Amino acid sequence: MKNFSIAILACSFLLIPNVQAQTIAHVDYEKVMLEMVEYKQATKQLRNYSKSIQNTFEKKQEEFKEYQSQIENKIEQGLLNQSEILREQTKIRQRYNDLEQELLLAEVDLKTKEQALVATVHNKLNDAIKLLARENGYAYIVDKNHFLYVDGGIDVTNDLALTVGIVGFR
Repeated sequence: MKNFSIAILACSFLLIPNVQAQTIAHVDYEKVMLEMVEYKQATKQLRNYSKSIQNTFEKKQEEFKEYQSQIENKIEQGLLNQSEILREQTKIRQRYNDLEQELLLAEVDLKTKEQALVATVHNKLNDAIKLLARENGYAYIVDKNHFLYVDGGIDVTNDLALTVGIVGFR
C-alpha cells in the first residue's frame, strides 16, 4: 500500500506542469486609450454623427408639432367635420409613432457605429499588449483599474503608449 501511495504521488508530480516564476505586468488601459489619436478621432466622429442625428430628429419633431398645431387650429375654427377630425387624429398618432420608432432606430444606429469605431481602437491596444508581453516575457498583463489594490509590480503603461504611437505620454 505504501508503494502504491508513493507511485501515485510520483505520477501526480509528473502531471503538474513546470511551475516557474511568471512575470506579471499591469497597465492603465483607459489612460492610454483616451490619449490615442484613433480614439480621439472616433469620439469626434461619433459626436458629429450624434449631432447630425439630433438635428435631423429636432427638425422632424418641429415639423410634427407644426402639423399638430395646424390641425388643432382647424378643429378649433370648426373647419373639419367629425370624420376629418378622426382621420387627422389617426395621422397624428401615426406620425408620432413613426417619430418614436425613428428615434429608437437612430439610437441603435449610433450605438452600432460607436461599437465599430471603438472596436478598432481596442483591437490596436490588445495587439500592442500581446506584442509587449511577447517581447518582454510577461506571462500576464492586467488592467490595474480592475484591481482593488496594486502596489509595485511592473507598470507597462508608458511602454504600451509608445507601442501604439503616443509620443510624450505621461
